Amino acid sequence: MIIGLDIDGTITKFSRLKARFWWCKKIPWYFYLGLFLVPPKKETVEIVKKRKQKGDTIIFISARPEKMRRATELYLRKHKIPYDKIFLVGLGKGAEGRKKEIIKREGVEIYIDHNDN
Repeated sequence: MIIGLDIDGTITKFSRLKARFWWCKKIPWYFYLGLFLVPPKKETVEIVKKRKQKGDTIIFISARPEKMRRATELYLRKHKIPYDKIFLVGLGKGAEGRKKEIIKREGVEIYIDHNDN
């Protein structure tokens, strides 16, 4: 099975990280520190780990900007959250549509998103 998940609010305990820093050309070190202080939801992480052990494909699809890729990968590695692919579609108008395109293209069968919009 191919499972897609959002990150902020689905994997992390908070749905909105300090987006005001995301527009910066260079992401400040304190943003990375703050990102790592945001704990993951233990229950969700355990489900992801169990599904991965069963052989499911795990895909993260987030409205984070592409420049957050390294921080996102480090966060997932730090918290030992398994995944196969990450898609960062960017903030703003059309983000939900871009997520839907990826869900369709990748053949995602189940998609989980907190969707606080």
